[in-house]
Order: sequence, then structure tokens, then C-alpha cells
Amino acid sequence: MLDNLPYGVGINYRPEIGDSLLKNIDYFDFIEIITDLFFLSKDIPLSLQKILTKRYCVLHGLKLSIGADEGIDLNYLKLTANIINKLSPLWFSDHLAYTKINAFDIGQLMPIRRNSYNKERVISKIKEICSSSNIPFLIENISYYFDFPDNEYSECEFIYDIIKKSGCGLLLDVNNLYINSKNHGYDPYDFLEKIDLNSIVEIHIAGGYAHDELLIDSHGHKIGKPVWELLEYLCSRITPHGIVLERDANFDIDDILESLHRAREILFTSPAYCRLTCPRKFDSKLE
Repeated sequence: MLDNLPYGVGINYRPEIGDSLLKNIDYFDFIEIITDLFFLSKDIPLSLQKILTKRYCVLHGLKLSIGADEGIDLNYLKLTANIINKLSPLWFSDHLAYTKINAFDIGQLMPIRRNSYNKERVISKIKEICSSSNIPFLIENISYYFDFPDNEYSECEFIYDIIKKSGCGLLLDVNNLYINSKNHGYDPYDFLEKIDLNSIVEIHIAGGYAHDELLIDSHGHKIGKPVWELLEYLCSRITPHGIVLERDANFDIDDILESLHRAREILFTSPAYCRLTCPRKFDSKLE
């Protein structure tokens, strides 16, 4: 399923800047849409409707709650399948986390205790999710601000095993990786050496800020130099099919466009991309 996917740079859709994105559509190749947006409203915002006539999309979910004790919410999965049928995204994704406890929505992406029991549960759930659709499914690494002292696996070991045994792809959030490395004291480049880089289908880039000695993932600040450096390193090794800029607050359109331009430059001039034979780029959809 991955062999025929194109390569490009995208941005997450936010209605607050929908019109600005439409005016500057040449800056991005595809649009990432929060799946849950369609659960809240039956009406697609006009700016998104217009963008979808010109650009392909991918879906990004928030509440599959893959790490929860209970099984997959089949109604959520069914709604997701309906949206996939409606929009024909190239892939869909969600987080390696839990958002529910006994069906109660806690409103946050929470880290999973990394042990064998949870690993096998998560693998089983991902296989169920993958079998619900004929497009690739990806899991994303989250930022987390506490960890469990009784973890049996490091984060990179946990992710590596889950992807290898479930058959899903990886959405690597580089900002989350950098933030976790600083907050929990490890080398992000060592992390990258211990996962299967070829499993990366999409990369998220975003900004954050420091609060006392803690780094916070905000999606509302400029992308920091260490995140750009990690992206450049990754693109020297592998070519992700998509790099997505996440911006959810402080919508400085000039900074957004500059970041999209820089990401495109990194991707399409990278050593890994230049080594590809006849790589396919995103084609604009016809009106």
C-alpha cells in the first residue's frame, strides 16, 4: 500500500485560518484533517470544501484510545470508516496513547505503561483497526510529562515491537521526540537509531515552549532549531511520504508559510529523496 504513495508537505486544517490556507494553497501539497472534526459537525467548512477540490487529504484521529484497557470503540471505528469512504484519504492515523478510562473521556492523550501485556493488547487492537480499512494506518508517538517507573521497555523498543508485529506505519512527531528527550533525559538521535526508520510514513513538526525546566508541546510557537535539525537528519536517512506542520494557536501566517517552505526545501533536496528512482509527488486534484 505504501509503494504508490506520493511525497509532499502538508498542514493540519484549522477553520481559523482556512481562508488563508486557501489563498496560499501552493505552499502545501495535502491537508491533514482531524477525524473527530466530522463527528462534531455534519457540515464541512466552506474553506475546507474548496481545499479538498484541489488537494488530497489524510486523516488524523484523537480518540481511538488504543492504549485503554477496554476494546476498540467500534462505533468510533465505524464513523472513521464512513469518513474514509467519503473523503478518500491516503492514510489515517491516531496516537499511541489512551484517552478513556472505563469509557469515560479524560480529554488528554495519556502514556501507556510499557509492558508485555499492554504491548500485546495494543498490537491486537491495531490489527483490528488495520483490517477495517484498505488504506494504511499509522500510530503517532505522543509527548508525555510523567512516566511509569515499572516500564519493561524503553519507548523506542515499545514502538519498534508494536509496528513490527502489527503491520502499521509510524507517524513520527519530531517535536514530541525532542520534548520527551529533554524532559526524560535521553538522546533523540539514539532513539532514532533504535526504531525502524523505514516504517515512518509521516512526520509531524511543531513548536513548543519552556515552562520552568519543562518543555511543553504547544502547536502554537515557532519550530525550534533542534526540531529542524532532527528533521534534516531524518530526511538524510529516509524519505517520509508526508511532512505535516501542526499549528493550533497563535496563527502567524507568515511564520506558517515560511515553515512550510523550509520543510519542502528539506524534503525535496534531501539526500534520501534524491536517491529515489522516479519519486511521485502529489498532483493537484482537478476541480
